[in-house]
Amino acid sequence: MKNVFLLLVVFCLSLTTVSLANPVIHITKDKVFTLDLRDWTGNSYNVLISDASEAIVHSGKMNSSTLTKKSFDVSNLPTGIYKVKIFDSLKSITHEILIGAGSLSLIGSEDVKYAPVIRKNGSYLDVDYLALNKEATLKVYDAQGNSVYTEEIKDKDVYSRRLQIQSMKKGTYYVEFSTEHGVYNESFMLN
Repeated sequence: MKNVFLLLVVFCLSLTTVSLANPVIHITKDKVFTLDLRDWTGNSYNVLISDASEAIVHSGKMNSSTLTKKSFDVSNLPTGIYKVKIFDSLKSITHEILIGAGSLSLIGSEDVKYAPVIRKNGSYLDVDYLALNKEATLKVYDAQGNSVYTEEIKDKDVYSRRLQIQSMKKGTYYVEFSTEHGVYNESFMLN
């Protein structure tokens, strides 16, 4: 029991550290902003810039171990509200920017969303998620689409589940983790 509690504390602390290490947007010129990734904890990340109709106007993949700052010139974009989304496999951070006739400004606050971590670990399936008291659903299906496990998650800051899978039949299984932010899918094989 002490080991489970210690593991949970370490997991929570690591998520807290990750959650504090977000990219920062600095407005550097009239229509130029710099993305500062010095505190980003991952190595690679994606950047999407989309307009109000969610059409992507920029998409790129970058490496924070070799590039800690990147400038974006948005002077060729029409005036309006745009979203700048920076994400990796664990979380996404979205900022809104307003491009005016001769100006650029950040509006609102950053929106941080966390993805679940789903992994097969020997004879176990481990699922971890920083739920922050939001509802979520975990479902596991076999290759024929039959439900083999379902759990509704409510009123939890941190969700951590270890499912014993060694007694399940050999084959392919699919994990579906649904949150208010979307559906995350993984698969695993039992040999």
